[in-house]
Amino acid sequence: MDALSPKKLCRKQSLIDCRLSQNELVRFNELGRSEGEAQVHLQFGKDDTGLKSVVGYVTAQRSLECPRCLQWVSKNIRADIDLRIVESDERAGELLSSVDPLVLDAEEISLSELIEDDLILSVPLRMCPEPDNCGRMEQIEEIQAQLKSAEDEPDQHETKPNPFAVLAQLKESTEQK
Repeated sequence: MDALSPKKLCRKQSLIDCRLSQNELVRFNELGRSEGEAQVHLQFGKDDTGLKSVVGYVTAQRSLECPRCLQWVSKNIRADIDLRIVESDERAGELLSSVDPLVLDAEEISLSELIEDDLILSVPLRMCPEPDNCGRMEQIEEIQAQLKSAEDEPDQHETKPNPFAVLAQLKESTEQK
């Protein structure tokens, strides 16, 4: 999609309801396997305080690798967008902490730039819905049990001679003289 002019869209109180190719979401693509297009629904306008706002959501289907069991899990990711358009970082600092500022350095911004950060932040930390039903939970528990039993058993390795024993003998012999 071409570049947007958020300020103009706010003045016109425009609505964007479109599909965005996941190829356009370069950083988001690094997080897993794409499963189709992202659905974008954004309303441009002004909030109750008169600030230009962008409110809506983005959804994308994605296959993500569970870091615990290393299985691929299909997830529907939804990012709720609630931005206020400001001209400077100082103005952004004056906003309430409940809203996110969109500091515009230029008049135009691409749609992917507008939504990608929120989409990335919406990726869940846990991929498997229930940790106890993680794809390889039995294997994980078996490995944990083996590690625990190895810790509980006393060291059955033969004791190696101390490499410094020769130095101790030398020290004793010099002290006796």
